[in-house]
Amino acid sequence: MNSAWSRRIQVVLVGLVGWAVVQAQVADSGSVSQGYSALARISVENVARLERVWTFHTGEAASDTALSGSPVVVGQVLFAATPRQNLVALSAATGRLLWKYVAASGGSRGARTTRRSLSPAWWSEGSDSRLFLAAGGEVHAVDPKSGQPELSFGMEGRVRVQVAGDPTRPRVAGVVAAAPVIWRDLVIVTVRAEGDAPLAPAGAVVAYDVRTGRKRWTWEMMPPAGDEGRTTWPAGVVGGRVDASEVEPVVDPETGRVFVATGSPAGPHWGGGREGSNLYANSLVALDAATGRRLWHFQYVRHDLWASAPRIAPVLGVAERGGRRLGVIVQVTEAGHVWVLDRGTGEPVHPWRESEAPPSELPGERVAARQPVPLLPAPLVREQLGPIEVTGRTPLAQEMMLARFREAAPYVLFRPPGKQDLLIHGASNGGTLAVDPGGTLFVAGSETVSVVQMHPKQAEPGVPLGRSLFLQLCAPCHGTERTGNSLLGVPSLAGLESRLAGTAVEEMLHRGRGNMPPFAFLTLAQQEALVGYVRGGPDQGPPATTAVALAADAMPYTTGGRFVLTDPDGRPALRPPWGTLTAIDLSTGLHRWRITLGGAAGEGVENAGGPLVTAGGLVFIAATRDEKIRAFEATTGRIAWEASLPAGGYAAPVTYLAEGRQFVVVPCGGGRFGTRPGDAYVAFALPEDGR
Repeated sequence: MNSAWSRRIQVVLVGLVGWAVVQAQVADSGSVSQGYSALARISVENVARLERVWTFHTGEAASDTALSGSPVVVGQVLFAATPRQNLVALSAATGRLLWKYVAASGGSRGARTTRRSLSPAWWSEGSDSRLFLAAGGEVHAVDPKSGQPELSFGMEGRVRVQVAGDPTRPRVAGVVAAAPVIWRDLVIVTVRAEGDAPLAPAGAVVAYDVRTGRKRWTWEMMPPAGDEGRTTWPAGVVGGRVDASEVEPVVDPETGRVFVATGSPAGPHWGGGREGSNLYANSLVALDAATGRRLWHFQYVRHDLWASAPRIAPVLGVAERGGRRLGVIVQVTEAGHVWVLDRGTGEPVHPWRESEAPPSELPGERVAARQPVPLLPAPLVREQLGPIEVTGRTPLAQEMMLARFREAAPYVLFRPPGKQDLLIHGASNGGTLAVDPGGTLFVAGSETVSVVQMHPKQAEPGVPLGRSLFLQLCAPCHGTERTGNSLLGVPSLAGLESRLAGTAVEEMLHRGRGNMPPFAFLTLAQQEALVGYVRGGPDQGPPATTAVALAADAMPYTTGGRFVLTDPDGRPALRPPWGTLTAIDLSTGLHRWRITLGGAAGEGVENAGGPLVTAGGLVFIAATRDEKIRAFEATTGRIAWEASLPAGGYAAPVTYLAEGRQFVVVPCGGGRFGTRPGDAYVAFALPEDGR
């Protein structure tokens, strides 16, 4: 084996795996496509007796990591990603470590760009089986029996992903944006460009042969010349691109289709230079899973100016229409709209309307005149946003939030960003959905208000080079005054010189860190000027009378960041409820019930994760800022059980049978909403005398 690779591939064998291959996909642990399990040993009648039976700590908790994916259970073995994007196999009954596969030593640039652990994917055919793990810029194939790399896949067990926007640009390193999915002998991933250079290529969907790692097909999210979607962009546009979202695709095994929710266009708050609706951004797209051919698309935000990339993966379901059962797919948008689409055609199942959008006050910006809005189901957020909705938690909180609302432009759905603060109302912090066989959708919502304000890059004559670069590259997250946002995990840059000594800042610019992408495309002079500015020292580099052009179509406006509006204590700006769990009848589009999720009675708390619904009549969900897991009666929403967790559970639970007992396991990665980081998988079951 090549020595460079062998140093990076480490497998720790801790015990022999009692192997029982299940030819179906995941053994009793809930369909990735539906969030449903047919297990019923844990039921409404006995769920109150659930107790914690084992906890496994990966030992990888850190402030820049997150457990974003759910485990996969096959036979008696649970396979789970770790916070640092490695893979472990555990005894499903006891939590005992069987083996650990270390995907990278930390030297991989792709792995440094993001540390979101993603769900592994399982493939089997006959006696052959493989696990697939996405880690940064690579897809790994692992032997589930031994934890060793499958050397026939790619280069000694891994494929490094790449993207290319058009034939005139070289291919560049990519990052796997979401968990892989399996269709027959293909492992399918969504890919985005590593880093955030203005001319970086668009995102793509790529299918690899599960045995060899050979690329079988690619679908580019930015339509190529000749595609009907290209007419929704200006002729000759340079640098236009559509990013991949961070929600996993969904495969429909009945029709052989893969459904992909795409991300936003580059420069999501400024659309000058990309007039048009900008397909296939902000769309749900159906592809032929065997060939990658696009079958249909539905765009739910045109000419996105609000960073409306979906944060909840779509889900398959059924609805009764005209006396027959219709296969549907559901997409929840960041704005809290619930779209129920015919799986075969992409047409909305329920009534919807075209909403007029206000024009932009910024020269050069042409908004989409109309935006689609579903009439059913009702949105997951309140539809009016004004002073009456402001928190009254304390007099000081109310006074400060009222002041911020008065400074902002009056809230109107699809109002474009402008010179005043813009309020963006949302209902999603990321996660998954669940649908039961009867066609009831279960969705968690976390209602927030974000603030965006546009700033001209040429506001100050003679603006120094360092600040010009900072406004373009750093201010969208860290703010124009370098203050950051603790609630979103964006650190302040104040005092950076005392926290990062030597060349640490330069290395971070080149390699990226946590959720910060690398900016390796900067010249040495640009790098020195930017580092000097963020360190708070004299701004190096010559003054510039115009914005530094990092791209041929450099944007004349930047944002001061998009920040969640909170009161002085870090609580949401709106009056409760702040977090909800809703059951929706997909056939009628009506809400069956809606309850607050977490916190004190009637409040609900911020949440990010997903539910699991079971044949036992229960909906399990963690997700909440208060670091608990709960079970609710699926028919009424009444709480039936809850338990505390060692850290927030911001991924969907799974359930399965092992040694005759039904288990519920939740990943506890923490780290969201200012909560402590975690590294655990926690299992619950009924007492052994109450199976």
